[in-house]
Amino acid sequence: MRRICEITKAAYDKAETELTIIHDADLTKWARDATTSVELSGFQVSKSWISKFKKMRNIVDRKITEYVTKKMMEDEPDRYIAAADLVEHVKGLILLYGPECVLNADQSGFEYEIHSGRTLRTRGLKKVRACVQFITKMTHSYTIMVTIDANGKLLSLLFIVMQEITGNSFGPQVQQGLFTTPNIFVTASNSGKMKKEHLSVWLEQVFFPNVADRTVLVIDS
Repeated sequence: MRRICEITKAAYDKAETELTIIHDADLTKWARDATTSVELSGFQVSKSWISKFKKMRNIVDRKITEYVTKKMMEDEPDRYIAAADLVEHVKGLILLYGPECVLNADQSGFEYEIHSGRTLRTRGLKKVRACVQFITKMTHSYTIMVTIDANGKLLSLLFIVMQEITGNSFGPQVQQGLFTTPNIFVTASNSGKMKKEHLSVWLEQVFFPNVADRTVLVIDS
């Protein structure tokens, strides 16, 4: 029995290392293969055995938080090296230009209505449904572009791209009710996501008017 557990755990460890998606059916198959290899007759891989196997080895069901490809995994060491090289390069820029003149900007997208994707329900329900305000608010987003210098100071203005069905500009009624404040710049797209033309607007209306002449912008492609 111990040998069956060892073989099954080895198969699990290999699959986990390779980031393979694993289910109870996989554990069952590996245990049955192990039973055959050790020639143990009469042993049945039951649900209770699988449950005990998982409990003793701290194996639990988890929500997948990130998907990667094999190519991404293979390139990971190179990315770490490139990241370290970039850090050293930026350190040199900070010494040369000063931390207040070395800036980084990045965009972040947000759904209007955010939920965890999990909920408590009575065991046995065939459908796990949940009520939200608007389905479209869970699939459509708005985007912000934040700029920060090497001192950790946020650069004004905050650039926001809202969703507007009509395209890259708000209608008259929306314009009237649109909240405005001196430290934000609001524009629109039909998806709520930034496009190439929004980057040009950000540079012309937000970035260049608020930085010194000798400024370094560190930004991804």
